[in-house]
Amino acid sequence: MSKHLPISVAIDGPAGAGKSTVSRLLAAKAGFELLDTGAMYRAYAWLDLQKNYGPELAMQISAHTFDFDMSSGKMYVECDGKNISEEIRTHNVTSHVSKVAADPDVRKIAVAQQQAFIAHELLEGKSVVLEGRDIGTTVLPNASIKFFLTASSIRRAERRAAEVRGDIAEIAQSIEVRDALDSSREVSPLTKASDAIEIDASDLDVNQVVEMMLKEIANLYEI
Repeated sequence: MSKHLPISVAIDGPAGAGKSTVSRLLAAKAGFELLDTGAMYRAYAWLDLQKNYGPELAMQISAHTFDFDMSSGKMYVECDGKNISEEIRTHNVTSHVSKVAADPDVRKIAVAQQQAFIAHELLEGKSVVLEGRDIGTTVLPNASIKFFLTASSIRRAERRAAEVRGDIAEIAQSIEVRDALDSSREVSPLTKASDAIEIDASDLDVNQVVEMMLKEIANLYEI
């Protein structure tokens, strides 16, 4: 028997798999709320690059005011009143974010914020979509439904290169390095939850992926 809303949807996967794009479209089509958890770590990485906090980053985060807003369908990020939505997507931030995300104290702060967001939205009767690398295993282990979105490193590099107009070979190498860092960190490593539905998007476009997810959700819940 189908269950009623609200529900929580966890989408995990490696860098460049298309999680952000898929999550935005899925949330829009299903009428769910959305939180791009990766933007939090990118914002912290951006701050660290600006201030060079290093090991003190976690202690310094509370000294700054962050605002994350997805109401427009696109992640808007502010730090101390400055719009950094575009700056957190630069190559420098991308290269630094895995190191920041591996910091246990930084992750503790981010996970607490993410869990508070989920609890609030569900209490308000709103279904939520969260995407990241540890949603189904750490942030939301009891998610209503979990997906693990992946693709070959070369296909992920091709897609990222189209976005940032970079060299495919260089981006592929960067993606593989980040995969290794994300998968080997001690705290909340990138891994597929045992109950997650894996989708290989190497040969699928975003609409095909979203339709697959909507079908899986509809098999269990009324949407």
